[in-house]
Amino acid sequence: MTTGIFVADLHVNSTVAVCPPVVNLDDGGTYHATRTQRWLWDSWTGLWQDVDRGTPKGDRVLFVVGDLGELDTEKRSIQLISLNKDTIIGMCIDVLEPALSVVDRVYFFRGTPAHSGRSAWLEEHVARDIDTSVPYSKEIDQETGEEKKTIASWWHLRGRINASKIDVCHHVGGSVTPNAGNNLGIKILSKYALNNWDRPDLVLRAHVHKFRESGKNLPL
Repeated sequence: MTTGIFVADLHVNSTVAVCPPVVNLDDGGTYHATRTQRWLWDSWTGLWQDVDRGTPKGDRVLFVVGDLGELDTEKRSIQLISLNKDTIIGMCIDVLEPALSVVDRVYFFRGTPAHSGRSAWLEEHVARDIDTSVPYSKEIDQETGEEKKTIASWWHLRGRINASKIDVCHHVGGSVTPNAGNNLGIKILSKYALNNWDRPDLVLRAHVHKFRESGKNLPL
């Protein structure tokens, strides 16, 4: 039995997002998490303790659905911990560590360029660094015979968890109004019907930082 756990929009490196309690900066300084960030960190680590206690061991799969970190490439904010890429990557991995200690596989999805860089290089870099990440594509190294990741992160995934068909990506079109979940559900079901695809049982999108859901949709 596979257990899927989905997280998104962590925006690590923002001073108003989850981060480790202490971050050692490249210039020798130290960033200490704010009171709100310490609460986020306690909630985050508590989540993975609950996952470890409350789900069967064997095949736990984590889906990190985009905007893992905050690069602020459009320079819209001053609320950043660091501008050093190595520091940001290190923070991302430190934040993921409580999750990686209890899951068996990880899918990384690419976020938006404003947060993750061009072609979402941040998610791609972290996905390559983590041994348990499931790559989008891979090939056999002709010299060593070992598999290597050619593209480590995903834009879009249509797959299965147990008997359930899933459709997952970071980006979502349309508004963030209270009815956005229903509108998106109709658009996605229509697309599947027009292409004669088997409709998914679960569709997940991220990006907008608001909870919306469409309930159970009937097939068209």
